Amino acid sequence: MWSGYWVAQLAKQAFFPAHTLELRLSGLFVLLVLWEFVRPGATFGAIKRVAILGVRWLRRPFQVTVGRVSVRQVAGLSALVGLLVILLHQRATDGLLELFANQGSLVARQLSLLLFLPIAMIVSCVRLPGFQYWEKAAIDSKFLDRCWSRKQSG
Repeated sequence: MWSGYWVAQLAKQAFFPAHTLELRLSGLFVLLVLWEFVRPGATFGAIKRVAILGVRWLRRPFQVTVGRVSVRQVAGLSALVGLLVILLHQRATDGLLELFANQGSLVARQLSLLLFLPIAMIVSCVRLPGFQYWEKAAIDSKFLDRCWSRKQSG
């Protein structure tokens, strides 16, 4: 029973070293370097694929559909709400909810500045037609040549 705890602690110490003045390599960093030796460019390729999929997903038109709700969706939503209740109960017993209640405006301001504002900026930039115009210009050299020839003739 306790072996699971010790294995989790060992993995935590191996992959996420404690922040001290001592400089230690993280296990995840070593795995990343080894992965790059085996398959050069794999990390940046994966980041590129995720970025491309994210931009495609953001460019889809917003659609709100109201239809029949499946049993699977209700079960998933119920599981997520149950997980939220468990997490809130755990945080309440730790005393963190009182801290949040006292410092709520500070937390909301920090979340808006560090999370919601950058996400809103990224989404609005990706969906703007002007951004898509310059993206096409950066990708397609013929498109860039046409723009340059118009500027030269005008």
